[in-house]
This record gives sequence, structure tokens and C-alpha cells, in this order.
Amino acid sequence: MSKDQLDVRLMRCYKGVLTDEGVECQAFRSEDGDLFTLIGDLEGFTNGDKVVVCGTIAEISFCMQGTTLVISYIGKKPPRALKGSTKKASKSKT
Repeated sequence: MSKDQLDVRLMRCYKGVLTDEGVECQAFRSEDGDLFTLIGDLEGFTNGDKVVVCGTIAEISFCMQGTTLVISYIGKKPPRALKGSTKKASKSKT
């Protein structure tokens, strides 16, 4: 698999709301209350918007809060290819 190909096995999707809790990066609070910071294109979404964010956990980040997700998808609804796999944030590996 090339670096440019997305490994969907590592991608996670979360429902929640964009918040102003980030210092260096846009923050996102999942429905479970977990705090994430986001790296990537927000596609015009702003604080207060309820969204689904899909991405991979960043190995290294300059964001100062939460777990950093590298955005692969952001929208009002789950991406078509992942419908049914959108989940609330969880600590367990499933």
C-alpha cells in the first residue's frame, strides 16, 4: 500500500460538535465527551457545527489538547462507504 492510499482499517469516525477548545488546532468534542483536535481541511465547517469526522490518529502533533485526528472526511452525515461503521469515541479496540 502506498503512502497516498488510505488504510481504512486504521480510520475511525466519530459524531460530535466542533468547539473552540483548541489552542493550536480546531477542537472537536465527540458525543461521548472525548476531546479531539483536528488537522486537515474543515470543508467550511466552524465551531458549533454538528459533524461526523473520519480520520486516523496522528503519530506526532503540534496540537496541545486531546487526541489528534488527521481528517480524511468531515460532513453532516457519514461517508457512503462507511455508513454503519460510524461510532462514538471509545477506548476499546474493536
